[in-house]
Amino acid sequence: MLVIQTQNGKEYKLLYSSRNFQSGVAVTGYIIRPDNSKSAEENFDELGDGVYVGVFQHERKTADLFEKCGVMIKENGIPRTFEVVQVIN
Repeated sequence: MLVIQTQNGKEYKLLYSSRNFQSGVAVTGYIIRPDNSKSAEENFDELGDGVYVGVFQHERKTADLFEKCGVMIKENGIPRTFEVVQVIN
């Protein structure tokens, strides 16, 4: 499960639950922005109970209220999920 939210149009915050809500997993990920540019791969911090958060810098380039982004999440270096999500700015 993925939740993506923007923080004043300056960054994306991704919330992710690991498989079977496992703790102690090395979670990383990147986003593919609407202009098809790829972010750096970022490490996620564990919040507890197998829930992780990652923060990605973002500069909003349009006045559009909605954006679609691709999101790749890896656990211990293994791709686990890829989703296209709609972000409300």
